[in-house]
Parts: sequence; structure tokens; C-alpha cells
Amino acid sequence: MQKTQYVNKLETFLNKLTHYPLLLLTAIYSLHIIFTLNTRALWFSDEVRYANVYENLIKAKKWLVLYLNGQPYPDKPPLYFWFLALISYLTSLSGETLFFLGSAISGFFYLILTYFLGKVTLQDTQKSFLGACLLLTNFYFLGLIHYFRMDLLFASFILFAHLTIYHFITSQKTAYLYAGFGLSFLALLTKGPLGILFPLLTLFCFSLVQKQPKLFFNKHVGFGILGILLGGLLWLLGAYYLEGKEFISNILYDQIYRRATHTWHHPHPFYHYLLVFPLVVLPWTLSFINFSKKEWQNLSHGELFLLVFFSSGFTLLSLISIKIAIYLLPLFAPFFLLLHKNLQTESQLLSKVMGYFFLILAISLPWINFLPNLPLKINGLLGLAGILAILSIILIKKPVPSKTLPIFLLLTMPLIFIYTGKYIAPSLDKLMSPKEQALQIKKYIKMGYYPLAYKIYSGIYTYYAKHNIKETKDLTYVEKMLKEKKKILLIMPEKYFKNWKSKPKKINIVHKQKIVEKVYYLITNQPQER
Repeated sequence: MQKTQYVNKLETFLNKLTHYPLLLLTAIYSLHIIFTLNTRALWFSDEVRYANVYENLIKAKKWLVLYLNGQPYPDKPPLYFWFLALISYLTSLSGETLFFLGSAISGFFYLILTYFLGKVTLQDTQKSFLGACLLLTNFYFLGLIHYFRMDLLFASFILFAHLTIYHFITSQKTAYLYAGFGLSFLALLTKGPLGILFPLLTLFCFSLVQKQPKLFFNKHVGFGILGILLGGLLWLLGAYYLEGKEFISNILYDQIYRRATHTWHHPHPFYHYLLVFPLVVLPWTLSFINFSKKEWQNLSHGELFLLVFFSSGFTLLSLISIKIAIYLLPLFAPFFLLLHKNLQTESQLLSKVMGYFFLILAISLPWINFLPNLPLKINGLLGLAGILAILSIILIKKPVPSKTLPIFLLLTMPLIFIYTGKYIAPSLDKLMSPKEQALQIKKYIKMGYYPLAYKIYSGIYTYYAKHNIKETKDLTYVEKMLKEKKKILLIMPEKYFKNWKSKPKKINIVHKQKIVEKVYYLITNQPQER
């Protein structure tokens, strides 16, 4: 009887909170950000590279074609870095605080657009709020809002495009369709062609499912595609004028065609995302214990649109050669908005299962520091385990109904991630960030050494070293420079150093650091200096 009263009171309290969904989502999101906005260094590999790209955009005025380590950088379009420049102009912020704030603002856009996409497609405020709650309690998303990348802004443009396209489908007003193409073009300028392909594929597949081919095969879609192609061509012409034919060839062939068909970077089989997706949507993978075939068979018009959005996008990503978990981010919104179908129940089973899941995490975490070959001690694991243990006991001993569990976790999850951001993440810098070694490089440069790197991931030291570093894959050139220049600081991964059969005898290893999975050496051709 007492248990029932507790559940009823808790459910009444949680339901009252849903009367102000945007206010609650904004308040909880702010809690996740304000205490942990800038608590760690930039990590390997993308964060430190993008920081240098932004520096070049501002200091060297490289606004149209991005530069990394003093060289043209064809991997990404420039819009996200323009976005950072706008934030800096409005706030006067710079450095790491600016970079992390850019991710936080992008994540907030994504969260709010998820809510509004749900409101339009599901026609139900509570269900759209539930989907946003699931997103804001997803481990992967909560990690990404503290990680410096353009993917959150990219995915936000894709969501916004789908929102306007659905308005077009339901109203037949072409202004919404053109707005969708405009937003797709912004996504293209943020990260690349997937920004266009996601919305186009959804519209095409949905028109087939609905047996309404005119939704896709009409002159306005043709004009929209033509407009995007012309906009993309203008940017390519500007890049061609500045950097020439080789740069354009790199973009079109290496960065787009090869990555899609036969990538050299993160190649995986077509079924890779089937294995990865259940992990990146934790803890809500567990919600499928409530799976109801009947619920998933009865789809409304908007739910069918979300399902087409998810399934067509998932298929597209699976067919592309390069596969990285973060590419799945645009599909989180339709997935979590549809997941309400697993939560419309008074059953308390999911609460108990979630509790045991958190208990397993609590028991496992303290043992991480005892793993072999871990080059550092991670701080705060015992404290985090304690928080998770308390949460697990509450969920097991005082379980809540499935339909209110997301709101309960929405209110409790900030404590977990604030603690993680303030105590655990900073202690990982020694392993995850090249900052320590980059500062050593900076000191040697001030002493007159010429920095030379052999087979490293381009640009990982430049931001913290505050100096461009000559990079090469030619070992003969390295040996020549060691002989000809009086003071050389060579940066070389340990595995290449050990296999270097013709290395000079008079060289000294002055520093080494393990960064993620590799050990890197700093080597001089002079006696060690203080």
C-alpha cells in the first residue's frame, strides 16, 4: 500500500512538470552545461585539429578554404567555423570555452528541434516531450554536448529540414519545401553531402510508401536540387580560385567519392551499425523489454514519416564505406520520438531492469583503474560508482512506471554527468589530449629547435604548440634533416622508432606520451638541454 502511494505521488509530481516542457528541458540542459562547460583540455584527434582550423580562420583570415597546420584542409566545409566566429563576436569568448560553448549551443538546437519535430509529427505534446527526455538522458548525446565537433549543428540542420519537409507534405505549401532545401544546403556547408541526402531520401521513400509520387517528382524538388547544386558549385569555384585544381580534386574524389565507396578511414562492413546502434542509444536499448508488436503496427501518418526518416537514413549510412558512430546522430531524433511506443505502460519492470543496469555499472567502474596497460589513474570512479549505486537502489526498491521513468531520469541524470565532467573527464587529459607533449614542443621551439613530425595524425600538436609543424612520411627526408640542421625536434610514434633500422646514433628521446592507443616520442639530435 505504501509503495502504491509513493508511486502515485511521484507520478503526479512528474506529470505536473510536463505542463512546461520547454522550460523544464531548458533548465535541465542548462544544468548539464553551466557546471562543466570547460573542465578539460582538448582531446585527440578532432578537437585539437578543429581548434587550429578555427585559429587559421580568424588569425590568417582563411574564411572560405579552411587551413590546418599551415596547409589547406579539404576535409570539412567552413560553416561551423563561421558559427563559432559569430558566437565569439557576440560573447567575446575565445579558446576552449568558445569551442565547448559552440557544441553546447548546437546540442540545445538539436534538443529543441527534436521536441518540435515530435510535436508536428506525433500531434501530441506529451509524446514529443517524452522523446526529448529520452534524448536528454541518453549517455552518448550527453557526452557529445561536451565534445568539440560540428556534428550536432549538422544534425540540427537535418532535423530542421525534415520538420519543414513534413509541413510541406501535410500542407502542400512549396515555401516549406524550399525552406527544407535551404536548410539542407546549410547542412552541406557544415559537414558535407549527407546533409542533402538524408532529407531527399526521406522525401523520396515517404512518397513511395504513401503512393504519392508527386511529393517527390515535381518541378519544385527539381528547382531545390538545382539551387543546392548551384550553391555548392559557387563555393567550389571560390575554393578553386584560391587553392587550385588539386584541392578540388581532393574534395570531390578523396573526401566524398572514396569515403563513400572505398574509404581508407574507419572502414567497416555493412552490418556495423546494427552492432553499434544499441550501444549508442543506451540506456534506452533496455526499453525494448516492453516491446509490443501491436503498438508498432499501428502507425499514424507522422509516426510513419519518422520511421521512414530513420530506416532510410540507417540504410544509407550502412551502404557507405566509412562508418563512425557519430554519423548516426541525425537518426537519434526519429528513434527516440518513436520509442514512446515502448513506454506507454504502467509496468515497473523497465525501472527494475534499469536499476540493475546501473548497479552493474556501479560495481564495474572502480575496477577500471586496475586494468593492465592503463597509463594513468582515473579520478572520481569510486564517487561515480556510489552515485550510480544509490540511483540503482531507488529504481529497484522504489520502481516507477515506464511512462514516467524518462522524466525521473531526466531529473537525476545531471548529477551523474556533472560529477563526470568535473572530476573524471579532466583526469583523462594525460591519455586523451596531446597538450602535455605539445607544450614540450613549444618549449623546444623557443630554444631554437626546428619541429619535424614523421607519420603522425596531421595537426594534432599545432594548437597547443602555437607553431606549425613540418610533417612528412619520408624517412629519408627525416634522416637528411637530422644531419643538415643543427637543432631538430623529431616527433615520431614509438612503433616507427623501434622499426627504424638506420636511425642515427646521436639522438636523444627527451619526452614520451601515450595518446589514446599510441605512444609518441620527442627526439632531438642534440645532447639533452634543460
